[in-house]
Amino acid sequence: MRHGSDARLRHLVWARRVLIKKKKRSEKLQLHYLQVRDYWMNLTRDCPSRSGSRRQFADAML
Repeated sequence: MRHGSDARLRHLVWARRVLIKKKKRSEKLQLHYLQVRDYWMNLTRDCPSRSGSRRQFADAML
């Protein structure tokens, strides 16, 4: 991790269980939902034990 004024944490993925995305207060949340959903689906597509969670995540985002 870099230190300094321009160092930013944008995404954090922890063991295919948690995805944390940071956004500015002024940004529209709906756009981030779509980006996170697509990102999560790509991360878990090859993980058969996560298929139920993928469906739940997709349903929760609707």
